Amino acid sequence: MDQEDQVLRTGRVPNLQSEIKRFLYNILILALTLLALERFFGSQQRLLPGILIALASAIKPFAALLLIPFLFRAHWRLFAGFLFGLLVSIIMLPVVLLGPNQTRVLISDWNAKVMISQQK
Repeated sequence: MDQEDQVLRTGRVPNLQSEIKRFLYNILILALTLLALERFFGSQQRLLPGILIALASAIKPFAALLLIPFLFRAHWRLFAGFLFGLLVSIIMLPVVLLGPNQTRVLISDWNAKVMISQQK
């Protein structure tokens, strides 16, 4: 019903390519979080699950909410892995691939978009 309402309100049909891309991002986030949970509970690893949750959070920040139960139980190594993975995925990897100036521009553009969407 949501897509039908959108078509009725705007008169536009959603772009199929963007819907497929959104679906694939969600599948990737699901795979990363499931792998993180499997590593945490299955093999008792603590650092790698944090890194995997950070990678999922770099794609969609909502995934960081998965950390809340682990923080209440004081799994600090998992949180350290999360911070390390976030640093690598958001700062270090783009600096290496794009250069510092382009990374700074992308982060400021992303920050502006996030602030604009939160104000609406």
